[in-house]
Amino acid sequence: MCKLSGKRLINWKTVFMAVVIILALQGTSMAVQITATWNGGAGNWSNIANWDAGVVPNNVVDTYDVRIDNGNGTNSSVTLDMTATIDKLTVDAPDSLNFNNGQDLTIAGGSVTNNGVISMNSTGTATDLKFNGGTILDGGGKIVMSNNLQNRILTNGFTLTQAAGHTIEGAGQLLANIGGMINNGTIR
Repeated sequence: MCKLSGKRLINWKTVFMAVVIILALQGTSMAVQITATWNGGAGNWSNIANWDAGVVPNNVVDTYDVRIDNGNGTNSSVTLDMTATIDKLTVDAPDSLNFNNGQDLTIAGGSVTNNGVISMNSTGTATDLKFNGGTILDGGGKIVMSNNLQNRILTNGFTLTQAAGHTIEGAGQLLANIGGMINNGTIR
């Protein structure tokens, strides 16, 4: 540092190097996609002990590829007791994912392979399955909506493709917002 007429001068080289170091350190915490597999049996989504990854899947920094129960041979019944966002979802046969009234699951642009049952159980509060991105709903399973108009499948401006062999049935709203659907499966 230099002094000129009693005033301190800023050493710009030192300031520049400090900014470069700070920016470099910020880039070290990059998001990763984590595969979170249900351990088997019945239980709540929000219980950390039910997941092999040791974390409750919900995209915040990291993103999640959720698998119920990844072919482990146990009949599993997962209760969605919180609102969550994930990238991908796989539900094996004969497993199930059951939405509590008022809970939402958002698929953030990834795929859904459903060979089990996804049950939407609204009793009067909006209970949403949201697809953000051009999602494919694949597998030989089904989405079953309880007898309530507040069960909603939303595409948020994107197109959902339901593959042959997959079924959506029950009462509720399909495509209640903007967006579209290519249906190669069954809707009852």
